[in-house]
Amino acid sequence: MKKFLLSTLTVLALSASFALAGEPVSAFDAIKIADKELNKEAKDRVIEIFGEKSNTSVFPDKWQIIFFDPYAKQDGRMIEVTAGRVTAIQDGYTQLGKFRLAAYKPEEVINPGAMKIDSSKILDILKTSTALKDAHITGLRMKLVKPDKSSAIPNWYVVISASSSSTGESGEVGEATISAATGQILNLDIDSKKLK
Repeated sequence: MKKFLLSTLTVLALSASFALAGEPVSAFDAIKIADKELNKEAKDRVIEIFGEKSNTSVFPDKWQIIFFDPYAKQDGRMIEVTAGRVTAIQDGYTQLGKFRLAAYKPEEVINPGAMKIDSSKILDILKTSTALKDAHITGLRMKLVKPDKSSAIPNWYVVISASSSSTGESGEVGEATISAATGQILNLDIDSKKLK
């Protein structure tokens, strides 16, 4: 009986891990998946999208999306999408690394029409820069948010990891700010010594 129970638990654990081991989805695809979990007042009312650097892909495989939701605590709802599936839902203050005293505001919401550049295009945009043209980029940590409440255009804020051409070791080499409306690189700060 113990052997049967152990093998059943092993099969269930493996099934769960395979279910989560799908291909990473883009940030905009993650929004579509998350929207299915929202009431109509919160759908597409994105305040921030955050994707942590993945251990298995250049692009994030987990997205945390904060929506303005008037029915949630502090008017904020965070939906986490991992490998194409909703893996967590929270409300209240959920922004990483930020301290808030006030509830989320409607003016923080990103206009969906201003979100034209998806996360899947960021690598190609970075490769157009002279500093990263020949770099072996190994990972991207990405955040999409308006630079301030009055801004009409959101930006991608990207932390770039790449491997050294001499040692092969991978690590953070710099940061970039990219317009989510035009794809223009607004700021690029790369430590070229780390790429050598």
